[in-house]
Amino acid sequence: MSLNRRNFLKILGISSGGLLLKPVKSKASNKKSFKNEIAVLYDASKCVGCKSCQNACKRVNGLPPEISANGLYDAPLELSEKTWSLIELAKPKDKHPFFFKRCFHCTEASCVNVCPTGACHHLSNGVVVIDQNWCIGCGYCAQACPFEVPHLGEGEEKSTARKCFLCIQRLKKGEKPGCVANCTTGALQFGKRKDLITYARIRVDELKKQGYENANIYGDNELGGLHHISILLDKPSVYGLPESPQVATSIMAESWLSGLIGAGLLSVLIMPFWLAFKKEKKDSKEGQNA
Repeated sequence: MSLNRRNFLKILGISSGGLLLKPVKSKASNKKSFKNEIAVLYDASKCVGCKSCQNACKRVNGLPPEISANGLYDAPLELSEKTWSLIELAKPKDKHPFFFKRCFHCTEASCVNVCPTGACHHLSNGVVVIDQNWCIGCGYCAQACPFEVPHLGEGEEKSTARKCFLCIQRLKKGEKPGCVANCTTGALQFGKRKDLITYARIRVDELKKQGYENANIYGDNELGGLHHISILLDKPSVYGLPESPQVATSIMAESWLSGLIGAGLLSVLIMPFWLAFKKEKKDSKEGQNA
């Protein structure tokens, strides 16, 4: 096993009797705006549940099929480390019962706040990614996310945390995310966040005139603004979404570690190494986003 950053941090945890690193609050999580801020807009009124977006996500990201809890082949019922996008069946009082779920790429991101290594971080466009070279599989992000998005797998399949990263490999080539590019009804749009918010407000007004009194935008202000915005036909709770999602902080994460003796000491011992690599990561990331 090569002693890269991720393995070094894992070894520290193992050699210290399973002690975990003290979470460090990311400054990025306090950022209220981003350079070249982008987003995806989902319009539930136009979704027919064809799952083209879900299937495209698997295809463009090379995600393997899986057997769902009900025994069906590659017909997942929830997000997992192998399924990053999902068409869920909601129960609104109208003929549009579908909802497209995946990472919401929050501005005030709990996963970023509680990540002990900085693996979870924002890109300059607002997208939240998990650097697989830095992730140690601690599971803090999975516990903290109010939408239950990141997953590590279970048993022998447990690994680093995985989730949607908005197809950044396609964005770099000037292409749309796989889900958007393969949507057959126009339910998904991609572009500048401010433009999509403007369109969403107009669309909600139209839906209300059509009789959808509870039509609303989910993601305009929630958690500082989401980068996966949804036009809903009913209250968020109808779609299984928290009405007022709360962001976890590094203070919350510290409370999870209150029973682990020496965690703070461990953080102090590795700080010189940590700061050196943090600078290297920052320089590398800035170079990629230039």
